[in-house]
Amino acid sequence: MGLAGRNTGHLPPSFFVFYIGGSGGPSLYLRLEGDTLICERTAGGRYSGDVLELAPGHDAWEAFFAALERIGVWDWESEYDGVHACSDVTYWHLRLEAGERTISSRGANAYPGTGADEPSESFTALLTLLYSFIDMCSRRHSLP
Repeated sequence: MGLAGRNTGHLPPSFFVFYIGGSGGPSLYLRLEGDTLICERTAGGRYSGDVLELAPGHDAWEAFFAALERIGVWDWESEYDGVHACSDVTYWHLRLEAGERTISSRGANAYPGTGADEPSESFTALLTLLYSFIDMCSRRHSLP
């Protein structure tokens, strides 16, 4: 049984933060405040003021957690450090708590699945999921 089936009493999660960004590139910052998912995006290192307040419903969270299960984020290590983690760095951090499931993972020019400075398939899948989740919650569509 996937997490969605086991976790229905713990939605939305009790804690959720995700960040990815670097010195001069775009960034994405997501954080859960109560039942509201706050989404902030920047372009080119400059704050754009692009802030969305989203209210994912129970079905949206279930679909999100099912996708997280498929991606395998619950098995990620707590930290990934790349060889070139001192300049032109892309930092990322994921922390999620839902029921008995918790993940806290972060990296600096390194990603789960490869440890290399190019995003792995599972990390790319997480980014795709997050952007799809934002889009779904802002438009009320379902995840692919």
